[in-house]
Order: sequence, then C-alpha cells, then structure tokens
Amino acid sequence: MDNIEAVCDGSEYIYNETEYTEEGFYEFVLSGENSGGCDTMVTLDLTFEDPYVFGLANGGEDEAFCIEDAEISALINPGQSGFWTSEGLAILDHINQSSTGLSNLQPGPNVFVWSASSPACPDYDQDTVIIDYLPLPVPAEDSFSFDFAVSTFHLDVMANDSFPWIETPYFITAEVDTGGMIIQENDSTLLFAPQPSFSGLIQGTYTICGTLCPDECVEQIFQINLQNDFWDKEDAFYPPNGITPNGDGDNDMFVIDPLLENPDLYPDNELIIFNRYGSMVYKARPYLNDWDGTGPGGSDLPEGTYYYVLRLNLNEGELYRGDITIIR
Repeated sequence: MDNIEAVCDGSEYIYNETEYTEEGFYEFVLSGENSGGCDTMVTLDLTFEDPYVFGLANGGEDEAFCIEDAEISALINPGQSGFWTSEGLAILDHINQSSTGLSNLQPGPNVFVWSASSPACPDYDQDTVIIDYLPLPVPAEDSFSFDFAVSTFHLDVMANDSFPWIETPYFITAEVDTGGMIIQENDSTLLFAPQPSFSGLIQGTYTICGTLCPDECVEQIFQINLQNDFWDKEDAFYPPNGITPNGDGDNDMFVIDPLLENPDLYPDNELIIFNRYGSMVYKARPYLNDWDGTGPGGSDLPEGTYYYVLRLNLNEGELYRGDITIIR
C-alpha cells in the first residue's frame, strides 16, 4: 500500500502511531492486526512543504469608494488559494473567491483579511485590506433671503445637509436660472453676485461630487429671495432711471439727491457704472453728480441700459444698486 503525503513545514505527521519529522521515503510492514488479518507492506513518500514558495498573501491595494457596493480582488500565485473574512458589518459575496463583490459597506474604513493557502498549508499567511467607503453628503433644499442692497452673498448650501462620513472629500458646483451669477471661490465655497437692479425670487441647483469619484454626484435645489426692502424705508431716495445728455440743461446728468442736498454727510461715497456685459465704464470717488453718459476717455456711451453700484459711505458698507438708461 503506497501513501504519498505532503505536510506543511513545521507540522507534525503521525502515521500508525509513529511521528515523522523528516521527509523521505519510508517502508514498513503493517501487521495483520491492523490490516485485516494479513501483514501488509506499506510505503510512505513524505514531503514537508514550505508554503512561502507560493508567495505571501496579497489582498490587493487599499481602496476608497463613494458607493456602498464595490469589489475587492486578491492577487494569487499558481498553486495558491485562499479565502476572505470581514472584520466588520460589510458583506462578502463569495468568501472563497479571490475576487468578490462587497455590500453593506459602512461609512469610513472597512477591514477585510485575505488568508492564503497552499495545497498542504491552509491559512498560512494573511494580508489586511482596508476599503474606505466615502458616501457623499445628503443634500437638503435651501432657501436664502438677502437685502437687495448687498453686492455679493455667501451661499452656505451645505449648512443643512447631512454627512454620513464627515471626512468624505467632495466639491460643489452651482448654477442659477436668472438674476445673477455664481462665483466659485473654492471646492466648497460659493458666492452669488446678483444682476444689478434685480430683485425677486431666483431658483438654482447645486451639485455635490466626490473628489475621488467625480462621476458620482448628487443634486439639490435652492432658492434666493432678493428683497428690495430698501425702497420701503422712510429715508429712501429714488435716483432717476434715465438721463438725456443732449446739452439742453435738462436731465443731462445722473443726479443723486442725497449727494446734492447733503454732500457733507457722504464725503466717502463711490459710484461705479457697468454696461450690460458687466464691464465697468465709469467710476468716481467721490461722485459729484456729474456723470453725463460718457465712458473711458470722455467718449459718449451708446444709448441703452447701464447698471450702477452706489456706496454712500464706504466705511459703513451700505450699497445700493439699480439701472440707468441713456437716451440721446
């Protein structure tokens, strides 16, 4: 009777109540008492296997995902096998396959262990793999209300969002349907610059995308109520909405009443005028009620609507916006 045995190096091998510690070819007679009544010649071809000739366990690289379902893959050498274990709540679809799907990943690091086996040495080496699940923030609708007289606003669209994992890297973008433009300061900070003279309700959408997986994004809406409460104040003034600079002495200049009636109260005022493309065509500090529809170099500007930003007192920061039409 021939026996061929491969035993893991460092293990004990006992046959017929005899311990063997060296590999080799052994012959012995198995007495009839142990072989059904007849003496039997037995051969034993014994080898001790060093499992590391098959290589170390290699579960692959640590990875990060933005989605809850992912995949993990171990690298195996010829003659090597193995199995996966999860050290948390994450679920392995096929523990005995080198590549397997993952589900129920928990936000943050998820730990998995790949145990390598050789033909004679099960579970002889292990490798730990960390899968970071970085779920995106869950956006919520936002509503902002700002004074018409403010030039730019900080839109903290993330303030009421929920964060399954606070360390998830992300970036946001946004757009509005009308009334101004979004200024992207950085990956997580938005400013809104209203269109001069615009007031009312503005609808917008912001998008959150994962920095490590930019194709994974979520969207949410927001709205901005740009209030025009300034004109309801008791001391409100009403600049003209048009000038006719034709030299007849009537309505040739853009005259702002507070600067005309009480110039000493506003020594640090400033007026800036833009065309419809957002290019500055006039700036004065202080403004002396002398703009007559001219642009850089004193050239006449074409007829049309222009937009102004007026600060009566720069130190106080109060700002008023509106439009002015040139009619020649």
